[in-house]
Amino acid sequence: MFDTPTILKKAAEKGGFIRTRYQESDVPTSLSSVSIMALFGDMRTMFISSSLLLKRYREEIKGSKYFILFSWPGYEGFFPYVDEFWTLQDENALLRLKDGIDNFKNTSDFYVLSQRHLNHYFEDNIDSNVLSLYYKRGLTQEFFDRFGNTRCFLPTISSAVAVGTEFNRAINTRHGFKVFIYPQRTIKGWVHNQEKDIRIGKEFWIELCKKLVKEGFCPVVYRDVFAYDLSPDLTTECIHLGQQPISKLLGAMRATGCVLDIFSGISRLAVAARCPYLMIDERARYVGLKEYEIDDLCAINLPKDYIFGFSTIIESGDLAVWSLNIYNSIVARLNDFAGRIDYDNLPSTSESNEIVSYDQVRKSKTRRLGTRFIKVNRD
Repeated sequence: MFDTPTILKKAAEKGGFIRTRYQESDVPTSLSSVSIMALFGDMRTMFISSSLLLKRYREEIKGSKYFILFSWPGYEGFFPYVDEFWTLQDENALLRLKDGIDNFKNTSDFYVLSQRHLNHYFEDNIDSNVLSLYYKRGLTQEFFDRFGNTRCFLPTISSAVAVGTEFNRAINTRHGFKVFIYPQRTIKGWVHNQEKDIRIGKEFWIELCKKLVKEGFCPVVYRDVFAYDLSPDLTTECIHLGQQPISKLLGAMRATGCVLDIFSGISRLAVAARCPYLMIDERARYVGLKEYEIDDLCAINLPKDYIFGFSTIIESGDLAVWSLNIYNSIVARLNDFAGRIDYDNLPSTSESNEIVSYDQVRKSKTRRLGTRFIKVNRD
């Protein structure tokens, strides 16, 4: 009969998983005291889970259990309140998981196989879709019935020094207003009242960075397995940053000073970093997914701005269309936004877990669609 530490080690090794954070002395003697959840969502879903849901679920529903979270590489810093963190490094598996994201669910074949494997070892293998009981296009009535008040958890943010000497030096010596950019291979569109992944080419991001540099900005370009590598095309024009653990990534955002989110959702990581952000989004998506709820609960006193447009513009592949409808608007808004940011009064970088009143969330007003009669003045 194997003891619990041995079983956990065997379960991880057999599944090809890595136990990146745990304390052997904290592992319980009985496997029935262990809960595990596999959570592989997009950046927005991971932020919502980290800040509004999982800490409450772990402490108030699974408080007596030793809680293991299995998730994206480097996301340990987003969930410091779990007892143990598992991940994987197989790039092909990560790409398959990325394609299977559906809010709190994941429909990829790799996720299904991983769940079967975990079911073999764990009595309490929690379906991550349980979180949709408490959040579905906004906090649900079930959330308030179960938890009562709303709390927002935000993790500690590392300094730029922790990111690396070279990055820190570049941030402090390069001229121009610095803008954090994530050249993701897919962006979020809004079709038939649903999110839709839209694949875009590398050229869009290259031309955007060239435009920003020409206008006196300094792009800080982040690259991970889901993003394009722009360093061969923009060798000296930008500050390039390779994949980082979430704690260092948030520190890099905060040091940069402004995050530009173009239909990707990375602005939700900017909220965790307490970093000002400019987000380009579709208005119907912003309202339909209650993005304003996240802003009003988790980004209090954080400078933010929005440009509303259509993601289909990027699909056109036409540089002239990009320049007229996207690049020029970004430059104009960034110039205005930069002058309104008071960096001395940004929210603290320390860990926080505070009750926030839901009364401060804006109420969305649905526009009535119908015939409008217009009075025309005649001479």
